Amino acid sequence: MQISTGADGVPRGGDALRSAFDGFDPETVAGYDDTDVARLLGTGGIVRNRAKIEATIGNARLVVALAGGLDTLLWSYAPDLQSTGMVDDHLVGCHRAVDG
Repeated sequence: MQISTGADGVPRGGDALRSAFDGFDPETVAGYDDTDVARLLGTGGIVRNRAKIEATIGNARLVVALAGGLDTLLWSYAPDLQSTGMVDDHLVGCHRAVDG
């Protein structure tokens, strides 16, 4: 799922998306059914694409089914998580480093 950006590059729609998907709670979203899909297809402020909505629900079901949870899986790849934003391993002085 994605949010749109305005001409100024500022993300728009994140709050609407979070609200539409119950705060992105995996257990709640995993329980969505056809009624919820229909509700989401009629919700303004989000990308209303059936395939993306159904993929989001399917992904939530996979997250719930993970042994140990998603965070355990992601952290099992540390320290190779720079691309996810979970680890900042930029060298001091790098413009991308937290301390710049």
